[in-house]
Amino acid sequence: MREERARVQLRVTGMTCTACSRRVEKALSGTAGVLSANVNVATEKAVVEYGPASASIEKLAGVVEGVGYGIVSLRLRTSVPEPLGFFRFALLTVP
Repeated sequence: MREERARVQLRVTGMTCTACSRRVEKALSGTAGVLSANVNVATEKAVVEYGPASASIEKLAGVVEGVGYGIVSLRLRTSVPEPLGFFRFALLTVP
């Protein structure tokens, strides 16, 4: 049985250079349960793949905020282990 994986797209505010995006990416990558993290300063997005049993969206948002940046919205794509690769989508907004 395959472990469930989730992918979240975070809109990160406050990044002004590639060093900022590397700082966020390093912090996310070092978080327990995170399988991969890719942060782009130009698009202000962080795409994180993680195991929902080990990490949560709130935890990931807290990591970004913990290194000094903001989160505008979250977009979740969770892969559910089924033969046809069924996906759930949810759009969450954080004030």
